[in-house]
Amino acid sequence: MPCYHGNVSPTSLSHRAKWTVLAAAITLCVLVAVLAVAGCSGGPGDGGGTGRALPIDPDSIPGGYGAGVNPTGDPIGGGEGYSRMVTSGMADYVVSTGSGLLDALSRARSGDVVYVEDSAQIDLTGKKDIAVRAGVTLASGRGRSGSTGALLFANDTTASGFPNLIEIGSGARVTGLRVRGPNGGTSRTFPLYSGLVAVGDEVEVDNCEIFNWPQSGAGVGDHHYGHFHHNYIHHCQADGFGYGVVVSGGTALIEANYFDYYRHAIAGARGYPVSSYEARYNLCGANATNTAFDMHGGNDNPSWGFDEGPDADVPAGGTILIHHNTFQATGGNRISVGIRGVPTETCQVYENWTYWESRYSADVFKQYVQNLDLDAYVRMSVYDNWFGPETPPAA
Repeated sequence: MPCYHGNVSPTSLSHRAKWTVLAAAITLCVLVAVLAVAGCSGGPGDGGGTGRALPIDPDSIPGGYGAGVNPTGDPIGGGEGYSRMVTSGMADYVVSTGSGLLDALSRARSGDVVYVEDSAQIDLTGKKDIAVRAGVTLASGRGRSGSTGALLFANDTTASGFPNLIEIGSGARVTGLRVRGPNGGTSRTFPLYSGLVAVGDEVEVDNCEIFNWPQSGAGVGDHHYGHFHHNYIHHCQADGFGYGVVVSGGTALIEANYFDYYRHAIAGARGYPVSSYEARYNLCGANATNTAFDMHGGNDNPSWGFDEGPDADVPAGGTILIHHNTFQATGGNRISVGIRGVPTETCQVYENWTYWESRYSADVFKQYVQNLDLDAYVRMSVYDNWFGPETPPAA
């Protein structure tokens, strides 16, 4: 059943009429957010400095509840049926070994395609910060004619710190690959590896299977923008970390992914530069150990690993838009959304489908502000979501 919480309760309006009201209610927040996303660095209102605003055109968003609304034309999680595949015939370099891959990536320039043969299994253990340069496409054939795509993997359990396996530059794309890390379990082991990390703007990661990464499967860093879509991301669930996609001071559009075996399917970093994301048409499976979509913030305290908290001056992100997602996990602390403080601009949570029953609605889409002596919701609205395992009606 649908349920409304927060600052907006359009209970008696049609979908299109509802949007007319909501558009007026959020336009000012969105305009500020757009300025923040395009803004300068290192201070209040800084949305990552990418110049890329999050999509929020009400007329472009379909009605209905949950990920099944998916209007992208491609299957959630990618694979068979995905339409934007790259072939070896489109490639400037075709490789099948680790040495060949590293050589091709070192030579490739903007506009080049490096294709990894579908049958290749390339051991990158001991490697880190492998660069996919600006404008380069790194591809394989996941989903074409039954192919699972080439496998790139790292089994390293001895390196220190938080290494990234592959770092993706501005305008670059990684597509059609399987990318496997060293640990898909829940125990916290070092190194806390991440798989695919955007270190530029307009980065695209699509139609990949990304798994066994103890820190994060994919992510975007300070002031950068990443588009993560139609991926199958699973077994990223290490205790205290375990993020499918993490946004750390940047901006991300995260859509039509299938997440399972996660601690947080999506996580956002607290503080400045603020982290912003739009999450839409994602399916979050039942195998979770914690909150599906998360944003750290000023409500965090030492019991959550933040010795400097709580702190009302530390924001929980900038602009956070969460709509048309399906959350299958229930029970315990496996809530659907957890915003751990107050965003600088807005958090909007609407037209999602959660398997939790409606009597738990205030805890399932939750804003944690109790350590800040505030009452939810502050710069956050939760409205028109569907509760329970019963399939929601079509729009």
